[in-house]
Amino acid sequence: MTERQLEVLRVAYLRGFYEWPRESTGQEVADALGVSQPTVNRHLRASQRKLLELLLDEDRAGGYTRNPRSRDPVHT
Repeated sequence: MTERQLEVLRVAYLRGFYEWPRESTGQEVADALGVSQPTVNRHLRASQRKLLELLLDEDRAGGYTRNPRSRDPVHT
């Protein structure tokens, strides 16, 4: 994860972006960082993907992998 991705993730988290209901919107996070909302979305998706890869790599070791054409795991 890049430093910028971590910064965006941290700001979003600390501003309540991941709370339910949200305490701040993607646009508010973007405004706080001085970037556009699509830029925030791109950084968040990239950082979330990297965190999920770390978390779910155990599944791959256990014989499960993600089918690239489907959202469903495939047992190998």
